[in-house]
Amino acid sequence: MPLAQPPDNATAEQIAKTEMVRQKMLRLARDRYLFRFQDRRLTTGLVVEHGRVVGLKVAETKIEGRKAEPMPGSEYELRAPLVISSIGSVPEFLPGIAMKGEYYTFTDEDLPRYSGADRVFGVGNVVTGQGNIRVSLVHSQKVTKQLIDEYLRAENRGAAESVSFASAKARAAGQAQALDQAIESLPSLSTEQVAAIERRIHARQEQVGYTSDYDSWIAKVTPPDLE
Repeated sequence: MPLAQPPDNATAEQIAKTEMVRQKMLRLARDRYLFRFQDRRLTTGLVVEHGRVVGLKVAETKIEGRKAEPMPGSEYELRAPLVISSIGSVPEFLPGIAMKGEYYTFTDEDLPRYSGADRVFGVGNVVTGQGNIRVSLVHSQKVTKQLIDEYLRAENRGAAESVSFASAKARAAGQAQALDQAIESLPSLSTEQVAAIERRIHARQEQVGYTSDYDSWIAKVTPPDLE
């Protein structure tokens, strides 16, 4: 989990300063909460005995750019009486959705287009892989602006959207119009496609026990200590 993030196009001095901030925050947390820390480790499995989790199988990793790859032969068991999962989420595998490991596949990070569709894009840590909320916010703003300013304008090349607007209000209206036209130009789904989507929605709702209304379902699945 990145405790601090260097700015874009950071200098070597800024990167070094960020590393110092991370080390300081980690040191303060360790001194206060009395835990130990092992860096660059990846969980590869569970250690289960008599039907109970008694530890984790972990491996040291080699960092290449933004990817952490497990180092062959470095695996070992990290045993503990209590295992607490970190805060986060991993997308559930859905048939027909292209994935690379735990992530959906996108063409690139600057304009992350889903590899299986021309008009589906991703923003935030689903693309960057970083849990830092600030990083996700900045990335989503950057991608959204690029989609509006460049992608939609290119889709409507030669149309009125290419005219330079005199004010921010007029610019926003032109961008909204371009978005509306782009959506209107998309082919409509057939009756069979709509029915197939609805069947998948109902099947998923049944899997999670959503068989009535939203309020009733929330009341049913909310843990007692959160009521």
